[in-house]
Amino acid sequence: MTESSKYNYISFFADIRAGRFHRCCLFEGEEEYTKDKALEQLIAAAVGDRFPEINVTTLRDPAPDEIIACAETVPFMADRRVLVIRDYAMLSGKPRDYDEDTAFERLDNYLPHAQEGVCIVFFVRGKADGKRRFKKMLQKKALCVDFIRPDDGYLTKWTAKELKKYGRIITRETMSMLWFRCTRDMYTLEGEISKLAAYTDGEEVTAADVEAVCSQSSEARVFDLASALLSGDGLKAFRIRRELKLCGESAAKLMALLAEECRRVRYCREMSGDGVPTYEAASRLGMPEFAVRASLRIGRDYSPESLGDMCRDCVETEYAVKSGAQEEDGALEALMLRILYRRGADASRDRRTDR
Repeated sequence: MTESSKYNYISFFADIRAGRFHRCCLFEGEEEYTKDKALEQLIAAAVGDRFPEINVTTLRDPAPDEIIACAETVPFMADRRVLVIRDYAMLSGKPRDYDEDTAFERLDNYLPHAQEGVCIVFFVRGKADGKRRFKKMLQKKALCVDFIRPDDGYLTKWTAKELKKYGRIITRETMSMLWFRCTRDMYTLEGEISKLAAYTDGEEVTAADVEAVCSQSSEARVFDLASALLSGDGLKAFRIRRELKLCGESAAKLMALLAEECRRVRYCREMSGDGVPTYEAASRLGMPEFAVRASLRIGRDYSPESLGDMCRDCVETEYAVKSGAQEEDGALEALMLRILYRRGADASRDRRTDR
């Protein structure tokens, strides 16, 4: 039995391609798309078209004897069989139909000695409970594959590959915009890429195409709200606020995100004044470069003092809400009006200076 408490899922895909199989695995992590694809590829490599309806078994929170019985079943006209165990209570939750202590002892003794031709996969949505002793046992006696959110390098290759299936290409700048607008969730991106391919006529997917057809995450909508506010477009800002409220976004969450956007505009302006290149500012702030450039355009209309005052307004408003001094919705709208007032005050000052 392979021992590994941490294992890179890219290495797991390499094992599948090389025909290396593990008798027992734990699949966990935040990236559900890659996790599902890994299971699909494992089944395709281990079983293929050799009676998958017989050689692939899925159980939901089974008792230990059921796991062992299925694992000991000989593959039918194939070299291997795959046993997938979902929603296993000993990894998250409480067993209902079996005793946890007995189940743990049975599987602790059995898993290292499972037959050679079986691939047992404990499949968890999200992360398994790291405090559970069954998880700790699997870290010692099974292969634990953590499906983390992909980094920029992996996601860049994957996005380009998905678009290539439709005969489309995309620049890195537009790709960053796509991720920012739609989130980096690969299931969501897969659907948005399909929409882009159907919408675009030319080979290259442009920023205008992304804006025209792609759905926006709540974070991207808050960025639009903040951009409208800080640009002095109150009508647009309050329209977006109403739309987000109808979608169920709480005023407290919007307030926190708006405060973060105000801080980013301030930091972008300060770094620009210090001569920090756009790409470096993007790296420091964890923002795509196009968002940094947008923040810089907005920040130029404010004095450094006004940007600092806006950030303090955000902090004071959050404190007032959390302390019970103000109601969420009213506090958010009052904060938005104060930001608009500061924008107007700076614009009036600039006009007087020009005269």
